[in-house]
Amino acid sequence: MTAPVVTSHTPLRYADPLDTGDVSPELLVLSEPWRLSYGLLDLTVPAGMTFDGASIPRFFWRVVGPPMRARYRPAAVAHDAAYKGVLVVQDGAGRDLGQMPKATADLMLYDLAVWRGVSRWRAWSMLQAVRWFGKGHW
Repeated sequence: MTAPVVTSHTPLRYADPLDTGDVSPELLVLSEPWRLSYGLLDLTVPAGMTFDGASIPRFFWRVVGPPMRARYRPAAVAHDAAYKGVLVVQDGAGRDLGQMPKATADLMLYDLAVWRGVSRWRAWSMLQAVRWFGKGHW
């Protein structure tokens, strides 16, 4: 079973605080599992997952800014976990729904960025970048 496709502007019901540690200046590690509720989905990113902030190609930095900005981190962590295939996706009853589709992961990036205060046009730019250049496990 695959996770359902979620439309943009899906309400974020809650999110645990995001706790990261530095591995290097370009790499962070998730210190504890990170849980959030996205629409009807309950998501968990496992502890120990490393990520490089928002994987923004350098030529987009002038538009959206550098990848390690704190306001990008929740979106980057969840999106990277989906792209790596380690994001745990469950329904409200705790049933595993399998892998999140790429289209849903990309929209989640947009929604979480807006939730963290990133402007809609900047989040839209990020969404377009991952649609064009994003590569994951699919």
